[in-house]
Amino acid sequence: MNFRDYRDRAALFAEELVNSRGSISGREWLPDAGALRDFLAHHGLEAGDVTDADVEAVRAVRERLRPAFHAADEAAAARIVNEVLADASASPVLERDESAWHVRFDARSGRASDRVAVVAAMGIAAVMTDLGEGRLGVCRADNCRDVFVDTSRNRSRRYCNDTCSSRTNVAAYRARNRSAAR
Repeated sequence: MNFRDYRDRAALFAEELVNSRGSISGREWLPDAGALRDFLAHHGLEAGDVTDADVEAVRAVRERLRPAFHAADEAAAARIVNEVLADASASPVLERDESAWHVRFDARSGRASDRVAVVAAMGIAAVMTDLGEGRLGVCRADNCRDVFVDTSRNRSRRYCNDTCSSRTNVAAYRARNRSAAR
């Protein structure tokens, strides 16, 4: 992943990683090594040899990153991101593709969980530095605690997806109609 992609691709990766344990359903979207391999491939990350131990370690990374979205302020979120990056021994790497040189960050260990930690934490860091405060959020729909990265121009995102937004708006519409009918 090139450095310039962290804000866009890696931030989405961080969001989907944290949401890989469904808050409403409780469903585990990373139940085994095959699912983790597919998840990483979907996001264009090399999986390498992924084991069940890697799955547990990636789940632990997921739970370490979740509080960054719930943090009371940006400084608290930054502390979490910095701790994750330090524990994964993130280091910059200068590399060239067919058109230019790029900086990316990688984990020195080469473990899948450390690579996941570096990419996800750098995605959050890029959003915080490029877009400013208030870009990490928790869905406001009832019973949903999934997270989101708000990349909208006016910081208007309030829900993790269109389903939660629609469900909340329909419930509010029905409640207004019930009270108007009384």
